[in-house]
Amino acid sequence: MNTSNNSGQGFRPDINWTDSSAFNNQHNRQNEKGVFNKLSLFEYLSHLQTLSVQEKVVTNKLDKDLFTIGQSLNGFTLGFKTGLFMNILIVLYLACFYGFTSQTPRISVLADTFFINVWVVFIIVLTMWLGSYSRYVSGEVTKKMITVLFMGKMTSSIVSGVLILFGVYTLKSILASGEFEEYISYLHLDITAILQHYNQAISMLIFQVVVSSFLALVMLKFRNYFTSGDMKDTYEKY
Repeated sequence: MNTSNNSGQGFRPDINWTDSSAFNNQHNRQNEKGVFNKLSLFEYLSHLQTLSVQEKVVTNKLDKDLFTIGQSLNGFTLGFKTGLFMNILIVLYLACFYGFTSQTPRISVLADTFFINVWVVFIIVLTMWLGSYSRYVSGEVTKKMITVLFMGKMTSSIVSGVLILFGVYTLKSILASGEFEEYISYLHLDITAILQHYNQAISMLIFQVVVSSFLALVMLKFRNYFTSGDMKDTYEKY
């Protein structure tokens, strides 16, 4: 691929940036979605992949300011929404908490354990999937893109996770006080069994919040250890 016409002039190797009409057309395409470049998560990740290729192919380094403030806000918002979605899985975990409320399992001990803890697996898998995109970090622009995405995810995970934990601790204190014992008995729930398993439940919640919040950032920091093979030869051949 010939990049001689655009060295130091832009990030698209197929555009001659000395041509003002080409620059204007490209600028308009970049602003089709408005000032804040509102992209969906998959559009955002696709744009990340595109810029990663451009950073590798074009000899000059891209200025990180190419990724604008509006795009940064969009990336942070997408990450925030992703973190909230993952904490919905934590809420589903709480919805399955019925398995801790009775000494008699609904189906079997194994089935109850599966339905209660399957959300942990989902959170780990989703976080690993999102974190795997850190392998596309190949320069300042792509690093900025993936960092703001992960920071948004971490922020929402911590905030909503703290609120969920606060609710769990509050509920525990209410149950321990015996204030609503009559209503609990009416629902045929075993308070003793609930309190016995609360520490386990809270530990699991903390684990999920930590995984959802920090694992993606850890993968970004050590991305070279989570990727297999070096794509450099492929790009050189291309």
